Amino acid sequence: MREFSNLMGSLTAILFTIAFLNRPIKVINRRYGKQIAKTSFKASFQTLMRFLVKNHKLFGALAGASALIHGLMKFSLNGFVASGFLTLSLIMLQGVLGGYGFRKMKGKAGVWLKIHRLIPYLVFLSIFNHVVVKLFW
Repeated sequence: MREFSNLMGSLTAILFTIAFLNRPIKVINRRYGKQIAKTSFKASFQTLMRFLVKNHKLFGALAGASALIHGLMKFSLNGFVASGFLTLSLIMLQGVLGGYGFRKMKGKAGVWLKIHRLIPYLVFLSIFNHVVVKLFW
């Protein structure tokens, strides 16, 4: 059970990173799309971008589910870990904001979107903190 819960933690980080790539890939396309279109990398880049944009919600939802499973399993094994709770809370908040934007805002930008774009950086810092805290303390 310990190995599976560790796998779920790693899977969470991987899935969250893939979901996060939605924004940078769009920014790269917006800034360098014309230059990329002139290269042999064009088809590969467009395929990657289409895949990431189309599956952004799926990867985000899977990251949230795996984070919740990881958190519940680790809680049952080790008890409460503050750094893990913070990370899980941020990931769940990210999911709630994403769901809110998808269901209620229907593509309209607003404060929710700015926060939704800021939270991943906090999540990455929190994941780093969580892993370092668990490894060295």
